[in-house]
Amino acid sequence: MFEKILSLITGLFISLATLFQGPTKPVVPPVNPPPARPAPNTRASSPAAARTPPPLPPAPEPVQPNPKSPEQAPTPKREPEKALTAHEVPKSIEARPIDLRSVVGLTCYFENTVDGSKTRYRGSGVIIREGTYQKGTYILTNRHVVDLLWTSKLPGGEGTEPNMKLKECEVRIFTAERTILPEEVYPYPYYDLQIVSGLQHDFKARLAYLPATKELSSIEDRDLDYAILEVFGKNESKYFAHENPRLPPASILLPSPEEWVDIITGSRIVMPGYAFQQTGSGSFDEFRLLTKDGVVKDIYAGDTTLKDVPMTILVEVPPDAYGGRSGSPIFYKGYLIGLVATKALPAPNSKDYQSAQPAITGIMENMESQTDTREIFENIFSFE
Repeated sequence: MFEKILSLITGLFISLATLFQGPTKPVVPPVNPPPARPAPNTRASSPAAARTPPPLPPAPEPVQPNPKSPEQAPTPKREPEKALTAHEVPKSIEARPIDLRSVVGLTCYFENTVDGSKTRYRGSGVIIREGTYQKGTYILTNRHVVDLLWTSKLPGGEGTEPNMKLKECEVRIFTAERTILPEEVYPYPYYDLQIVSGLQHDFKARLAYLPATKELSSIEDRDLDYAILEVFGKNESKYFAHENPRLPPASILLPSPEEWVDIITGSRIVMPGYAFQQTGSGSFDEFRLLTKDGVVKDIYAGDTTLKDVPMTILVEVPPDAYGGRSGSPIFYKGYLIGLVATKALPAPNSKDYQSAQPAITGIMENMESQTDTREIFENIFSFE
């Protein structure tokens, strides 16, 4: 039974990678700058002790070319970046530690609305606002982790059962402080939740928001692979009634189109997440946080509603034998800038792999059509 579920998840994740037909166009900085964002918050994190990392995993088997992977489509060339003049000052932002307590492991449970059958999916997520374990704590993850009806309508998603409706997700967190410092590089320490936080889950969460799709093109609808969950309860068999475990949110960076192109492109990124390591029954019980890094190769906009909005990050990463990283956050200098949604495939003429992932600017631009994003996203920063 578990092998069947794992096979379904793995097939879904790979099929999602085959859907991406490549970014539509490079981001071109608009004539008028975007409206001002909320004033930044300033919350610090604490360092933690490291453990011995596992050996570098072997490279996965080559994946057949497909129309969605950006490495199979020619990468559009960007115009040369303009040189700084005497009146221009390069922008910067202070690097900060990544608080790994903001990265969560998810087990999501579904029930068939027709025959009552049940299934479950695994993924990762990142906390974007800290409330309590009863209300106001939000988690950002991928839409394909929690919305199987949407997934079933995508090319390659035909094997997904469309009548499966999300009931709830179990949320697993670190109960002790763990961080990745700005100066750390791959290979990173890894952490097993069974050792650090115990086998049981910590919280339960329900679906709060899906993308607003009314005026999106089919490409924008497909590439806005995000969903927001809200925590609504703690595991009372793990915590006493008086306990209120911390759920610290990640620091979020909102670059302008110019900043995406001129500053972040070419920079190193860090991606911690709960990838699969086991087969069989252990696939849903053993959570190990594995961190990998990569480089931002380019940034792309949408083609209709999000025409001038940075929407997709093209990243290049080393080979990775572990799939199942859906919903893992992407950090730049310790700030959240996107999510891992598709599996990396071999890049042409390179030993590394490439994949296109949703950017935080496109996500927040879409969310603004539904609600005040300052009520959902907490620690928002910008370049100085």
